[in-house]
Amino acid sequence: EKNGTSGDAKQRICGVGTVAKLSVLVWFEVGALFAIFALAALQNGFLEELDVSIDKIGLITSVYFVAAVVSLFFGGIAMNHYGAANTAVLANVFVTVGATLQWLSVTFGLSLVWLVAVARFVIGWGAEILFVMTLEVYIKMFPDNCGTMVG
Repeated sequence: EKNGTSGDAKQRICGVGTVAKLSVLVWFEVGALFAIFALAALQNGFLEELDVSIDKIGLITSVYFVAAVVSLFFGGIAMNHYGAANTAVLANVFVTVGATLQWLSVTFGLSLVWLVAVARFVIGWGAEILFVMTLEVYIKMFPDNCGTMVG
């Protein structure tokens, strides 16, 4: 019972099922973070090669945050109805679709700013829900360690 962790909690942490669930959640989170920050990597290409103004980059960034704020309300409803783990999977589907749309919008010489904006909205919708659902799953898996989940 060192550091406030019971033997039961230690056994839960070391189980194969727990490691598998955590691995999937970490994979989702890393993918979502990559999709979120991909626009920063693409910004110079947008500005130079695709002739997109800095104002449009600001619009594309803003669309992400609007979706992020609005989606949390619906994510909470989905969590109550379908559960946190299932909602996290659904949110990851949104992130994947958004990342694919973002890739399509800049591939093959397409200069589709509207498609990038739609992609960023879809990524924002899924990524923020995913972050909250991941924390909810962690709290259910490790109730003794709630205070250390986010640092």
